Amino acid sequence: MKIMNKKWLKLFLLYFVVYLIIIPKIVNGYPTSLQGIILTIVSVGFLIVYILLNKIVFDNLLTKIIDIADNSIYVGIISIVLLFINITCSFFKMNLCIDNNIGYTSLINSYYINPIMVVCIVVCNPILEELVFKHVLFDQTEILKEKKILKIILISVVFSILHILNEILVFNVYALIDFINYFTFSIITFLSYTKTNNILYPIMIHMLCNGVAIYLI
Repeated sequence: MKIMNKKWLKLFLLYFVVYLIIIPKIVNGYPTSLQGIILTIVSVGFLIVYILLNKIVFDNLLTKIIDIADNSIYVGIISIVLLFINITCSFFKMNLCIDNNIGYTSLINSYYINPIMVVCIVVCNPILEELVFKHVLFDQTEILKEKKILKIILISVVFSILHILNEILVFNVYALIDFINYFTFSIITFLSYTKTNNILYPIMIHMLCNGVAIYLI
């Protein structure tokens, strides 16, 4: 059985291999003052490509935006719940004296070095990640097509591991706390997507959570 057609496989590889592995390694060779600018330009480029290649999820965009506006309280409540979980996980890490500048948190902390990276963290990354995990991996793959709950769990595990990969590579046993944080985030945003069939819900929730996280750090 074919897992996904060539178009979606290329999108998958483009994101995971080029955007997450190759580009960061290239950017690390540049001065810190330029890294944020380069990453932002690359992220905007990837974002444009992904939006153009995933136009179907933005069909009836105005209707979807109005739907979000009408259910802004729902979006706000979900975002508050996720932020509470995030703060709780951070609290446990602080009390366990765990360095919180590991993994994905280090990317957010770099906002203070490169303020322009706020564009990546609050705008580009949420849209890219939701398109990749909700549309490309969930909607466009045949694997576990009839077992959606199991598929959501599996994709959420992948989502979480990618966000704590640095912690795993340095054998940080407390990566489990961050795993729970990201896994819960993925599950809840998946539920909002499957319930509404509107990609803007998880995107907006993701943007709000990232924006508040930057503000609180």
